Amino acid sequence: MKITLGGIRGTGPVAGKQYLEFGGSTTSLLIQGKQGDSIVIDAGTGIRELGAKLFRGKGTSRSLLLLLTHYHIDHIMGLPSLAALYSKAWRITMAAPLREGFSVRQVVSRLLAKPFWPVRLSQLQSAIDFKTLKGSESSSVYQYGGLDVRWCSVQHPDGCTAYRIDEPATGRAVVFATDLEWAETSRAGKAAFLRLCREPAPVDLLFFDGQFTDDEYPAFRGWGHSTWQQAVEVAEQAGARHLMIIHHAPNRSDRQLGGLTRQLRKQSSCAEFAVGGTVIGL
Repeated sequence: MKITLGGIRGTGPVAGKQYLEFGGSTTSLLIQGKQGDSIVIDAGTGIRELGAKLFRGKGTSRSLLLLLTHYHIDHIMGLPSLAALYSKAWRITMAAPLREGFSVRQVVSRLLAKPFWPVRLSQLQSAIDFKTLKGSESSSVYQYGGLDVRWCSVQHPDGCTAYRIDEPATGRAVVFATDLEWAETSRAGKAAFLRLCREPAPVDLLFFDGQFTDDEYPAFRGWGHSTWQQAVEVAEQAGARHLMIIHHAPNRSDRQLGGLTRQLRKQSSCAEFAVGGTVIGL
């Protein structure tokens, strides 16, 4: 399993020399299985580079599963820039649970429409399928080639979904949990998420929202995000082998993230703040 971080920034994209090291693109993650299957989670601005990588890739399957965690704009704003949408050679499946009564098809139809984008959904060249993921517990499984997808709902305004991707052939697994407010999560919600991380086996890599620090958090309670300190605690409870903290605040500079990295190393030797563009082999 190979994982490429297209974007790890939260709320909105940023640009400038103070963001060059960790990156300024919003959430998008590419997972490629041993058999050539490709899954992208979220369509923030980071999807543009991920899509270009897939489009020019040699020997890669011309099919893609796009999983959306939720429909807040920073997580879907990059979708129109996905190159595969405009190619007849590609088949794309877009999937997510219903959120606030909206299906994936409804959301994409609204985004690819006047006055937001000149190319309508019906005008795209690729073959597009839409799938509504039913259920909100980790017991549900959607098989995509050699990869198994599980999911559960997490605490966030308007709702959000955490995804687990397993590759049975290699025994590797990753959980992606962005836009999650752990302190406001119910006991049942915490139990469901920990099951997602632990079953069928403890996850190799956990991506977890750590937008705030513990000191900052009281001013932002209810915004739907966790602290990096909470991320460390959750990773330990879940038995995750490694933690990557994501959804960096838009005003968090490289210098600030470097300082937080030094604090993080004092708490955990198996955790880090995610860097956009990183490629990970599991």
